Amino acid sequence: MVGLFPLLSLTKDCDLKECYEKIESLNIDYSIIKELYACAFLLAGLKYSKEFIKSLTKEDIMLESVTYKEILERGIAQGIIKGETEGIK
Repeated sequence: MVGLFPLLSLTKDCDLKECYEKIESLNIDYSIIKELYACAFLLAGLKYSKEFIKSLTKEDIMLESVTYKEILERGIAQGIIKGETEGIK
């Protein structure tokens, strides 16, 4: 059931800060908490502004997430490809 916590960020009456706090307080392995947090972050982007999400997100948890790291690596790879094709100007 803990896998459903990130979906709370999409519910009508969601308090995003409370959603993050609930995820952080779960009595489960920290590696799972990091991934649930990252998923909640991604899903919140469907409902909330970037600025609002950023103001509530604890970056240290995000930086440890495998999900976040994968997205970051893809962005870096795309940037390298774009830089190679466009050349440094």
